[in-house]
This record gives sequence, C-alpha cells and structure tokens, in this order.
Amino acid sequence: MKLYYNYPYDGEITEERTGTFVPIANIEKYLDELNSFFDEEKPLVTILAAATENDPTTKLFFTSYHLLFSAPLLSESTDELGQALPSANLDEILKENKVSELLYAWLIQVNPEEIYLSDYVVKLAQPGQTIPIERYDSEYGNYNYEVNS
Repeated sequence: MKLYYNYPYDGEITEERTGTFVPIANIEKYLDELNSFFDEEKPLVTILAAATENDPTTKLFFTSYHLLFSAPLLSESTDELGQALPSANLDEILKENKVSELLYAWLIQVNPEEIYLSDYVVKLAQPGQTIPIERYDSEYGNYNYEVNS
C-alpha cells in the first residue's frame, strides 16, 4: 500500500539536498522503507554520499520536500481550515503495513497535508547535529535552511 504521494505542483520541480550529517545505524533500511511506501516510480530519497569507514557522514537527495497522505489514511472530515484529518484507523493501517517504529513515530504525528521530509531527516541523524538543507524550487527559486537533530 502506498502511504503518501508527492504534493502536486503542476509540473514544477521541487528538490532538496541535505548537507552532510552522521546518520543513525541502518539508515539504508529506513530509506528503502520510506521509498517503498511512496506513490511514484522513482525513489523519493537517494543517498548522494554514503558513510564510509573513513568518513561517517552521509548526504541525501529528495525528489520532493512536501508529501500528502494517500486517501486510505485520511478521514472524510476536515479541520477548521479545511485541511484533511488523519483517519481514525491510521494507527491500525500503519501497523498492518508493518512500518518500522521510526516511520510510525513520524507519520502518526504529521499533518496529513503538510508532511515535510526535513522532519524525517531529523530522525535519521544522530542527535545533536545541525543539518543544512538546500531546496530547489523551479517556481519560487532556491531556499536554504537548517534542521537540528
């Protein structure tokens, strides 16, 4: 089951690249899982620079920065701003799909219409790091910011 899809920008390109950071153990496993639940042919996240014995840092590339929950994860109700609410069965759906504890902890707390991959990067990094992120947006231009793990 696909859990989320790319925010539709009518053909606009939005991509992000992280700066280097020291990842948690088994980051590849968590990225493979993230990609497996994405509703596209190409991967959502790829590793640009993998950690090595001599350099423990990694760098990631995202084909998007903003996702939305797929329909089965949404309630038919909306909040006061007209945004979709998560399904009352979200917990069950995630468990049925055997998502990892890491992905579960992230998805259970996100706004269904405002899922930002930078929030997941924080979970993939060892604590105490500042991770620079470069965003390329073909409509609005480049944007740089940082997240802290």
